[in-house]
Amino acid sequence: MSVGGVQLDILFLADLRFPGGTSTALINEVTAAKQAGLRVAICPVQSSVLISRRPPNPDVLALISKLGVQLLSAGRDIRTRLALIYHPTLFNQPSLRKISILAAKVAMVAHHPLTDPLGRLQFQFENFLNVVRHEFDREPVVLPVGPVVRDSFADNGHSDTLWHNNWHNLIDTEAWPQLDLRPRIDRMVIGRHSRPDLLKWPDEDGARLVYPNSAEFSFRMLGVDEKIMTAFAPWASNWQARPFARGAVQSFLRQLDAYSYFHHDHWSEAFGYNILEALASGLPTVLPPHFKPLFGDAAIYAEPADAVKVYQHLRQDPAARIKQGDKARKCVEARFGLDQYARRYAELVGDVKTETAAPRHVFRALNPTRVMTITSNGVGVGHLSRQLAIAKSQPPDVETNFFSLSKAVTFAQEAGFCAEYRPYHRQLGVDPKSWNRWFYQEVLEALVFYRPETVVFDGNVPYRGLLDALDLHPHIARVWVRRSMWRHRDKKTAGRAKKFHLVISPGEICAAADPRNDSADDPWSVAVPTILPVPVDELLGRNAARRLLNLPADAEIALLQLGAGANFDMNPAREMALETLLSDPDRHVVEILSPARTDSVAPVHPHHHLRTIYPVFQFQKAFDFTISAAGYNSFHEIIAGAIPCLFVPNTASEMDLQEVRADYAQRAGWALSARVNDTFSLRRGLDRLTADPELRAQLTARMRTIDHDWGGAQDAARLISLIAKTQPVVLS
Repeated sequence: MSVGGVQLDILFLADLRFPGGTSTALINEVTAAKQAGLRVAICPVQSSVLISRRPPNPDVLALISKLGVQLLSAGRDIRTRLALIYHPTLFNQPSLRKISILAAKVAMVAHHPLTDPLGRLQFQFENFLNVVRHEFDREPVVLPVGPVVRDSFADNGHSDTLWHNNWHNLIDTEAWPQLDLRPRIDRMVIGRHSRPDLLKWPDEDGARLVYPNSAEFSFRMLGVDEKIMTAFAPWASNWQARPFARGAVQSFLRQLDAYSYFHHDHWSEAFGYNILEALASGLPTVLPPHFKPLFGDAAIYAEPADAVKVYQHLRQDPAARIKQGDKARKCVEARFGLDQYARRYAELVGDVKTETAAPRHVFRALNPTRVMTITSNGVGVGHLSRQLAIAKSQPPDVETNFFSLSKAVTFAQEAGFCAEYRPYHRQLGVDPKSWNRWFYQEVLEALVFYRPETVVFDGNVPYRGLLDALDLHPHIARVWVRRSMWRHRDKKTAGRAKKFHLVISPGEICAAADPRNDSADDPWSVAVPTILPVPVDELLGRNAARRLLNLPADAEIALLQLGAGANFDMNPAREMALETLLSDPDRHVVEILSPARTDSVAPVHPHHHLRTIYPVFQFQKAFDFTISAAGYNSFHEIIAGAIPCLFVPNTASEMDLQEVRADYAQRAGWALSARVNDTFSLRRGLDRLTADPELRAQLTARMRTIDHDWGGAQDAARLISLIAKTQPVVLS
């Protein structure tokens, strides 16, 4: 029987949120598989051992972007020679979504022993077996990463599930160049690194044996937090503690003469990626004897009481130390290099082909991954604009549908998206409680109709009706795109972040001035760079923009964009701006009309042009300068486009801190700032901007020197696509 869909050599089923060795192993294995010429993809699945709101590991996301690895939802029709499950807890309970994967072989990389040294079960392996048999109609093969894991499965009666070889973790030796060891040393520098967990350390007596307080040695420990500092207080005078930091390991290892890693008796180290990194770097490495079956001659083995004798020998015999470092490097290259992957993949999979496997399910036609984005009403188009930018950045297999409370939803329809409008309670003239009951029913119907894998909410406050509707659909992942610069600390609103799998915070160029009222109760939000409606390099040139807007080619033209005025009276600033701008008979003014504006506006002069333009940013080069509010979108568009500006912030109590942005820009020399109710400053700012071309040139030049990442739409799209394609767990 022929089955359509994606065809692969390996489908990695993995939780991309793991922070340590599991993600490092995944990164190296995917890299090795790609280098071997295998067709690979990743199907993201959430493990129940991590809290549901943990963000993805940025190193894994960087790998996906670098290698162009495709992310596939388990609901897509996928055929693969090997389905490689990258943690047993990914399938210890039935999936919330349907799985449509036809795998000729299913294997699980066992990164952890089945039990700890005290005999306590670490995961429900029987549950895993039953779920995998049900979901894949296959008996899974267990691939232990080392002898400790293999022995644990065998000792608990599961020898029949084990592959005959170990599935060692691999390392990219090119990324870990061999170090040049110092030939002569007075005080030997010995290091260790691990995640900050007390089980990764010996007990206090053992630690003082293997890391003695001696003038001969200096011990540097990377991955130390306050808990570990307290446990081993007072610290020996020759111990140097450092917290973990991304990208710090290689620079840390370069400072060492040797490496020593011992852990607690209650911990079973399944493999030891930290050890592999030290060995790959060519450091002579001292380990407890139970690591010898795994690393062999690559390391030196000693009981804790004998470790200091090994250190002394290495210190006193430079030739032996350098020889041991060379041996370590050669062992890693021979046994743990990425070039080992093609051989062991062929050994595991053999000649089996997916075409020989009889399909268990009737596969549906290939469907895109669906995202339903819900944007609040706002007083402008900011929320909708951000989501349009993100939707346009999604890969072709992600479909975005808009369900918006903003009248600007027509912009989404004009861009080719399926989009619906629902009025907010203020438009309906009803109380919020009644509106939320109505909105709950509307969202429920939309969820049934669109059948999204993920709902993205972009707004200041997640509505009760929305959250109640989502609670009836636990299989749908939820993302909150939450703008910063909150005016007040609101624990109730911030607490609603716990109802989302992921919170994305778009970047602020003036983040240093943000009081961070939004994140007090939400440590798991993910920051992305600033989101713009279109990339900076896609802005139209001056002449093209003016032709498309039917504006005079040679006149001086000002842009006026003070918002809809729905919650704040901008009329004093608008009237003063029009009076000043139009006092020059040769100047033209283009005023942007927001779809959210409720009052009627008419031109006050033949050179006063009223336009509804979207996105304004794409046409920004048509204008010589602008008078603008300082909302998230307009503010960052002006700075990114380097157009001279007088910012007039909307300071309504429910708004974000627009005045903080405006004043920051003025202090930085990027723009001018004035308040609506400060007639003197407003008049002075208008006069300076209109009458001083040299000032405008200075502002533009200053903005063009800014080194800032404007690619937030692409990063947010990748995160949302990942969440949408992930087999979720119920929010904890």
